[in-house]
Amino acid sequence: MKVKKKIEIVMFLLITTIVNAQDFSLTEKVDKSIRFGFSAGVEHKFSKPNEAYLDPSTLTLEFDDLSRDSFVISTSLIYMPNYFYRTVSLTTKADGTKQYTYGDWEYKSSRWGGVVSLNIAEFSPDTGFNTRIDGGLGVAYAPGSVKKNEKGEYNPHPFYLTLTLDFSTIRQVKDGIKEKYEGKQILINGEPLNALDQTDNSIFRNKVFTGVSFKLVYLLN
Repeated sequence: MKVKKKIEIVMFLLITTIVNAQDFSLTEKVDKSIRFGFSAGVEHKFSKPNEAYLDPSTLTLEFDDLSRDSFVISTSLIYMPNYFYRTVSLTTKADGTKQYTYGDWEYKSSRWGGVVSLNIAEFSPDTGFNTRIDGGLGVAYAPGSVKKNEKGEYNPHPFYLTLTLDFSTIRQVKDGIKEKYEGKQILINGEPLNALDQTDNSIFRNKVFTGVSFKLVYLLN
């Protein structure tokens, strides 16, 4: 499945969940529909990254597959629609005039919303702890109920669950270099290269990997 198609699917799910969360009899939105928090969870990449190295005995270019799975820590910005609302009924009197009757104000907190995450750290079995800035977008779910606190204020449940389509940028050997030199020496002016430098843009490039992640979010506001 192409990246563009994956993005279209996630955006469709995001828009659908937000629209379905609306109650069209609502008449007033309350604050804190947008919230910030920290999240942690597991990410699974759709394709495997690899790690390039030079064999110490032959100086040939070799590759090891890296794990698709990693543990990620993120910051999350969540949009969860929350409202005060009241029902409105319309009656028509005998003389033809219309009369609106309003019910009491009530509070509604949606369980579904959208999330944008920024991954600030990643831990995987192959590479250990990395501080790499990546991110994703997807849907958020609020599993807990919303109740008044001792001050009579409405507060959301502090924990949310999110499912996001993630984008990770990883330095990889260029495809042309891999196809030409895998299992062979890289010759520079007739001499074999004896060390790989990931900052060398003639050999390496930033490659974007897509994947999905499931995280638990703790709200800070």
